[in-house]
Amino acid sequence: MASQTQGRIAVLHRGPTARLHDDVFALLVETRDYLTENHTRHIPDPTWVSVAESMRLTTRIIDMMAWVLAHKAVEHGEIDLDTCRQKYALEAMPVHLMPVNDTDRGRLPQGLTALLDRSLGLYQRIARLDGKEVVQR
Repeated sequence: MASQTQGRIAVLHRGPTARLHDDVFALLVETRDYLTENHTRHIPDPTWVSVAESMRLTTRIIDMMAWVLAHKAVEHGEIDLDTCRQKYALEAMPVHLMPVNDTDRGRLPQGLTALLDRSLGLYQRIARLDGKEVVQR
C-alpha cells in the first residue's frame, strides 16, 4: 500500500475494496464477540433455528471475507482479475440471500437478528458487485 507524507501525517492510498474489507472485518469481529460472549447466555438451550441462523451468519461472513481478500489481491497485483472471478466468485447461494423469516425472527435474540440483517445487506452489496442477481425480499 503506497503512502505519501503531507507534513507529519502519512496518507494511505486505499483501493476500492478497502471500505468493503473494513465493513466485513468489523462484522466478523462483532459476530465473534457476540457468539462468544452473549449467544449461549441468551439462548441457554439453543434450538435448531438459532444454530442454523448462527451458521448462516458465519458462512455469509466467510464467503464475503474470501471475496474481499481475493479482490484485494487483484488490487495488489498478486492475482489477475480473471483468476479471481473464476476461483473466488461469491457463492451467492439462495440461503445466503434470504432474510430471516418472521416466525424464526421471533425466536431469536435481537443481537443475532441485527447481525443477520447487517450481514444480509453487506452480502447483497457484494453480490451486486460480483454480478450476481439479487432479489430483494
